[in-house]
Amino acid sequence: MRQHSNNSTRNIDCFLGVGAMLLTGVLLLLLLKAPVTSVEAGMVVSADSFTVMSAATASKGQVTSDEDALYIMDNHNGILLIYRIQKQAGIDRIVLIDGGFAADLFASK
Repeated sequence: MRQHSNNSTRNIDCFLGVGAMLLTGVLLLLLLKAPVTSVEAGMVVSADSFTVMSAATASKGQVTSDEDALYIMDNHNGILLIYRIQKQAGIDRIVLIDGGFAADLFASK
């Protein structure tokens, strides 16, 4: 009877040890996994016939925190202007990236 009890205890100890190692491995994989980057609008404001949105920009696939893009849409005339806000020596500068009629900018060729 004593032999059966020892085998049963060893099996339970082995099972618990393997389970603990598996859980530790899964937790390490989850913690070491690279975070998924997402792009979200910083702020969207719409009044009258204008919509203004700001969002972080990406350079070579990496989102940078020191540059933002400013999108200004004239809903009445269909004109979209895109500006980039750059910090240079601690001073914010607004640079026009592109713009024009939305129908021309997004036309399929």
